[in-house]
Amino acid sequence: MEIIINTRRLFLKIAVTFIFVVITLVINGCWGEQDETNPVAPPPSDCNLTNISFATDIKPHIEADCASCHGGSVTLGGITLITYADIKAAAQNGKIVKSLNGSMAEMASQKGSKLSCYILQIQAWVNNGAPDN
Repeated sequence: MEIIINTRRLFLKIAVTFIFVVITLVINGCWGEQDETNPVAPPPSDCNLTNISFATDIKPHIEADCASCHGGSVTLGGITLITYADIKAAAQNGKIVKSLNGSMAEMASQKGSKLSCYILQIQAWVNNGAPDN
């Protein structure tokens, strides 16, 4: 009798663990970010990917789309985008591109191919050493 009770408890523990793992995988699969290497749409043909300037190509978009939640006294998600150093760090570690491809895509003022162009410009800027120009 004791062996049957212990076997049932073991089976119950395994079943609960299995259900927890399955639920966790489903939740992560449904709400995970998109892959940062796949832009949301093809960029327009006039998308400039050479000589990207922080002052004219990167900073204006950050100020328009990101500063209200990641600047000043507000820093949602622990991401601060106030200074050049802040923006460079978030761009180099992929947080900006990942957000623009994922949960923040709907909030950005640029949509579709213009958003894709901006994402590619950020990647080109980072690949060029993220200069303060």
